[in-house]
Amino acid sequence: MLNFPYLYFALLVANTIVDAIFRRKLYPPGPRKLPFIGNLFTMPAERQWVKFSKWAKQYGPIVHATVGSQHIVILNTPEVINDLFVQKSRILSDRLESYTSLGQAIRKLFHVAMNANTTKKYRDIQELESRVLLHDLITPLEPEDDAKGNRHWYSFIDRLLHKQNTSVVLTVTYGKRVPNSDKSGIVQAIHDTAENVARSSMPGVFLADHLPILRTLPDALAPWRLEVQRNSELELYGDFLEELRSDIKNCINRPECLVGDILKEQVEHGFEMGIPGKGLTENGELRDMLLTYTAGTLLEAGSDTTGAVMKTFILFMATHPHVLKKAQTEMDQIVGSERMPSFEDQDKLPLLDVLSQGSCKMSTSCTYWFHFLTVRPRDVVYKGWLDGGLVRYNDVPDQSRDLYAFGFGRRYCPGSHIAEASLFITLARLVWF
Repeated sequence: MLNFPYLYFALLVANTIVDAIFRRKLYPPGPRKLPFIGNLFTMPAERQWVKFSKWAKQYGPIVHATVGSQHIVILNTPEVINDLFVQKSRILSDRLESYTSLGQAIRKLFHVAMNANTTKKYRDIQELESRVLLHDLITPLEPEDDAKGNRHWYSFIDRLLHKQNTSVVLTVTYGKRVPNSDKSGIVQAIHDTAENVARSSMPGVFLADHLPILRTLPDALAPWRLEVQRNSELELYGDFLEELRSDIKNCINRPECLVGDILKEQVEHGFEMGIPGKGLTENGELRDMLLTYTAGTLLEAGSDTTGAVMKTFILFMATHPHVLKKAQTEMDQIVGSERMPSFEDQDKLPLLDVLSQGSCKMSTSCTYWFHFLTVRPRDVVYKGWLDGGLVRYNDVPDQSRDLYAFGFGRRYCPGSHIAEASLFITLARLVWF
């Protein structure tokens, strides 16, 4: 009888030898790899983009590494990224889930619900949350300040921006604001969920990344499948869905929102308000679990990233007061002191627009891990990853206004119009304030 562990080990050895002898020249340059484990010991578990940045300077725009049997490709320049993810997006658009009819249906939904014209209906909530932010900035000292009354401004502003952007995206998705006190911990719960998703998507984090055979084990023997995490996500996002469904049935008004529109459309198409199960119905309606995760994706994507760009803007203004002075002069000339800036002023504030776009370019707000498949000569199939945090514009003053913070090609963020609107109104009012 075959001894499975020994057979697997023999196959792993054979694959490593074939890789070393015949396939090595097919891959881009990269750090030296040890037999069987590759770059396992040089791949940090956290802040991997720091190591990737060093490799980029040493090996060039495309870097190849391995962790066990997992191949990793790091892209480091806008030119390479544009070539692979924009020009060749048809063959490189698989990420996490394949670009199937299911993925296409969800993306079509996002594009319809979040195009430039449709998203204008969310401007009222964006203006409201920007006013709440200004109010919170001038409130009396809070209990968490130290005994001497010193306020730790960076963490304080970080918390306020996080709350503001979470409230915007929660209202857009479910028609529900984050309460001013947030005693229920909604902001922290969404933040923790987004952190878990980001952490689990990084290459080499789990043992199954190194030994793919482990992915065939039953759930009881595979704790890295994060069943507990999935259950907590379903509980959090499922509660939002049930609350909204209950309010609609009981004729309790909420602001117009994405999930609410979907539930009402289901009723118009002859369904109950909610369709149990996973995936899509035969006519393309989203079932409850898919709707829950789709809405959760919006919450995770929008709650942290926009606030991170705002923090970049604030830090830049704090270290470049002469630029802030110019922006304030422009604001005084166009808006004055009798009213706050509004969306109607956007076309009249070109300097603020440049600073807003520049904040996106200066520091990509998160690291993007784009999972894709590609076929090379001899049918070598490898997994690749993209680190968006390595894109730098400082040395290219005439660089185009493409915002790589929002992704690339077919994977461009469908919520970019909402994010840019939140950026403008918040940054404009901070400068005016």
